[in-house]
Amino acid sequence: MTWRIPVTWSMCAVIPIEADTLKEAIEIARDEKGEIPLPPATESDYVDSSWCLSHDDTEMVRQCYNEGKKDKQP
Repeated sequence: MTWRIPVTWSMCAVIPIEADTLKEAIEIARDEKGEIPLPPATESDYVDSSWCLSHDDTEMVRQCYNEGKKDKQP
């Protein structure tokens, strides 16, 4: 059987920010309005040890990601 398991990981990249001061650039980069586009994956690096399960509640994963599929019976 193949199960769909939600996972999360982090990426790190450098983005260009136009600003008069470094402090201003850092504030702009916080991107609290979500306006800065993500850098291309080809210009990003995986953050070591950031891989983790997004959810580990089996029934929630079963219902939300696997359409309620039942376990294989022995």
